[in-house]
Amino acid sequence: MKMKPAFACDAQDEKEQLIDIVRIRLSKGEHIAILFPQQRQAFGYATALKEAGIEVENPKELDFASDKPKRMPYHSAKGLTFDTVVMPRLVEPAFGRMSQNVMKACQIRQNDDQYPARLAQRLGNLAPASISVAGNLEILKYTGIGLISSIQCPGSIIINTFDVIRRLRDERIVMIGGFHSPIERECLDLLLRGSQPVILCPARSLRNLRIGEAARKALAEGRLLVLSFFGDEVSESLHPEPFLEMI
Repeated sequence: MKMKPAFACDAQDEKEQLIDIVRIRLSKGEHIAILFPQQRQAFGYATALKEAGIEVENPKELDFASDKPKRMPYHSAKGLTFDTVVMPRLVEPAFGRMSQNVMKACQIRQNDDQYPARLAQRLGNLAPASISVAGNLEILKYTGIGLISSIQCPGSIIINTFDVIRRLRDERIVMIGGFHSPIERECLDLLLRGSQPVILCPARSLRNLRIGEAARKALAEGRLLVLSFFGDEVSESLHPEPFLEMI
């Protein structure tokens, strides 16, 4: 598979380039798919192709015996194979709420001024060379309480845990955790309803990490810190404990 990026100065330029690419590929007898982040974005491009004399098929009328280009959103193309796939609208606004939910993080190295001194003091040579962060690093100056829960817990413990979390929240105690298990996620939801700081340590890279509306609000208010020492190659770790120990 070969990827050939093309850059356009505006939507009209992109449409013209799309028409040229489709014409060339059709002349070679290739089966073509034109994929969009969302279905509603395809109409203007389909109109431009039609005006250029190129008929395209939409997801409701796909005929794979036909050589007409197929236009569809990403999710409709799962499991399908084409000779050429063209993907217009690879810009952040085109992804709507999908891109809004992806948290933006930055990487801090040990020799950077922003690197938390507390990590180097606590871990010495074991301190990670770099960490990915999003949110308010000042929260690390507070003393916090870690939360770790197994996936399955007796009902009585769950109820008592929620009561304790509400009390700690109202007392503005900083809570730290990966918030992976179901009960941990419920606790995070309770904590984000308060005004105290929270430190989230997911057992994975922060790359493309999606967060909910309450977490985005907490980030904007400066009361949420998200930390990870995992690189982009780690989408999920089976051993999150080292990071909690690091904090």
